[in-house]
Amino acid sequence: MRFENKTAVIATSGGSIGLECARKLEEEGAKVIILDLDHAEAENLSSSDTRCVVPVNCFYDEAEVEEKLKKASEAFAPVDIVVTNLISKPSDCAWNEITEEEAHRIFDEIMTGVQTVLKFTVPTMIERSSGSIVIIENLAGRTGVKGANVITSAAYAGLSGMIRNMATVYGKNMITVNGVAVGPIEGQYFEPEAAKNLRPELGKTGTGEDVANAVMYLADPEVFWNEGEIVDLNGGRFAV
Repeated sequence: MRFENKTAVIATSGGSIGLECARKLEEEGAKVIILDLDHAEAENLSSSDTRCVVPVNCFYDEAEVEEKLKKASEAFAPVDIVVTNLISKPSDCAWNEITEEEAHRIFDEIMTGVQTVLKFTVPTMIERSSGSIVIIENLAGRTGVKGANVITSAAYAGLSGMIRNMATVYGKNMITVNGVAVGPIEGQYFEPEAAKNLRPELGKTGTGEDVANAVMYLADPEVFWNEGEIVDLNGGRFAV
């Protein structure tokens, strides 16, 4: 099995993507720590010898994330893989009516949240000169999407920059840093107005499993020559 004796941290705001990533990694032999912002979803997931489910209140609260990761990691080996799938649901208002508080909240829930999770997982990877990071972002951070919130689009574009920059920083430590930019996915939140303006050329909506398959490829230690890459997974948006 590809991920036998590996430990993966899945940081998710809820939805099909995080669940499918966890399921596939477990099937391939990994132990999985699921940090889940969706408490109802977390309550329906059971912990086991290969899975630790931890409800999270705020991903950009450093004290909380550090404490919960430390506790969850006690029963598992050091972290080998980190997958982040953090979203923010913006309020319904025009771009020029977004308050400063709202803008900060969106950036914190997406960008600061990812940075915080990595802050407490990457050090052990550096110590062992090994590891894979996969950051799941959004199509709106890669190109213009009519109906997408301007601040969430900017935050996801920031994740693109984070992926490329971290690749240049941690490549020397034999840590791969890559991303997946997704369009609308079944069972995963996507801004409604943006989704209405996207038609997949394949004629069907993507699934959490489709995203998980891309994550499995990027996290595979045998697929090592990918660094700083972002896989666009959107059903053909860039084909036209």
